Amino acid sequence: MKKLGLFILIASAVLYGCTTATDANDSTNDDKTITLSGQVKNPTGQKIVLTTMTFPVADFKKLAEVEPDSLGNFEVTFNLDNPAEATFAYGQKRTAIFLQPGQNMQITFSSKKFNESISYAGEGAGLNNFLTQRYLSDKDERGTFNSVLMTKEPADFMAALSAIDDNTRELLMQADLSGMEKEYAETEILASKLIDYRAYPDYYYYHKEQEVELPENYDAFWENIDWPNDDMLEVSSSYRDLVFGYAEKLVKDDQGDDYESFSVAGLTSVMEAADQLTGLQKDWVSSKVITNLISYFGVDQAEEQMQTYLASNPKENWKENVNELYEKWKPLAKGSAAPDFEYQNLDGELISLASLKGKVVYVDVWATWCGPCKGEIPSAKEVKEDMKGKDVEFLYVSIDDDVDAWKKFLADDPAFANAIHIATYSGWKSDITEDYLIEGIPRYLLIDKEGKIISANAPRPSSKEIRPMIEEALKA
Repeated sequence: MKKLGLFILIASAVLYGCTTATDANDSTNDDKTITLSGQVKNPTGQKIVLTTMTFPVADFKKLAEVEPDSLGNFEVTFNLDNPAEATFAYGQKRTAIFLQPGQNMQITFSSKKFNESISYAGEGAGLNNFLTQRYLSDKDERGTFNSVLMTKEPADFMAALSAIDDNTRELLMQADLSGMEKEYAETEILASKLIDYRAYPDYYYYHKEQEVELPENYDAFWENIDWPNDDMLEVSSSYRDLVFGYAEKLVKDDQGDDYESFSVAGLTSVMEAADQLTGLQKDWVSSKVITNLISYFGVDQAEEQMQTYLASNPKENWKENVNELYEKWKPLAKGSAAPDFEYQNLDGELISLASLKGKVVYVDVWATWCGPCKGEIPSAKEVKEDMKGKDVEFLYVSIDDDVDAWKKFLADDPAFANAIHIATYSGWKSDITEDYLIEGIPRYLLIDKEGKIISANAPRPSSKEIRPMIEEALKA
């Protein structure tokens, strides 16, 4: 099946993997204090958790956590340096929220109809009520993962998208926002519409497994864009996705079908295309390219581009963010000694990575609750069968908190269980997740016969790259 474009994957990463959040740094500046209070109707005893995502290095940060009392009342205070998009979650239910330093806002909602019932009062209420109304007004028209909107034929899709845009702009007029809040809302409306245009062919293929025949002038939506203020790149994830998508568009115009989005060559081409952009747009695209190269292909694949990036004098805080990532990943460069780990198998025996030295080892870090992990299992079985009789071991490391669920899953699938399976017995907090910088699963490692790293973020079993990589390692 054709893969969704890179910029869509970035925008929807949570749909393709399972991630964890880390705590945000504390601050003591009262001007940056945010207070959120309110009430949960029909409370179910779950916690309220607020998270945000850093950029250009995508990292979920926990801002605050509070457990409402028996009546559903809650109040939480935390610090935030700059305005930011965030997620407000109650158990498994969540919604987008926009936060600003110094805010004092009240939130009420019901556990039974979370998104339909949530409402805001106080500072920042106007923007957040608009965001909620916007989501509710077009969710049926879009469908789950755009399954309704993006499966229409081109003329109907464009008409439906225009109707959504008109309706959203009417909601914005009713919200009567001003200043930065109005600028943010207008940026979101524009960026979301253009992203939908660009994403349409990929989503159409994803849902219907066939190409859509686009009208001849379909790409005209890229022309004469009234780009928002560069400052909006600091607060709008949709705008950042749009700018990255535009850089990809410039590459595709030049390379056509030869462009491979999720590859070292493809990302390098996007970075080169960023030279056609100016200001923060250029800085953003370059910063995002470098973070993707480091996180998905390793520091050794990003060395040359990293030097080019630093020489371009990008935005200082983004450069610091990228540099921190680069330094974190250095110990996991190709040829470095693979950090050892040791966990129990199904029989309670300890098995370490070091004990498998002398063979190529393909490590699969997964969990039974992770949908994308389980989606790779059929391909994992095929790769293992293809490598039967060769000096390669397939090592599966579960980070399940529920060990019984892990054991039952393997008992129910003997073919999958016919390999080396071990479990951390400690969830995310384990040596392997810390030493290999694992913040999302599934995650794959490829280790050579000498116990050195070939790739600390190896291709998935379903990819076309993994078999040649293993075969090459076996030749050494």
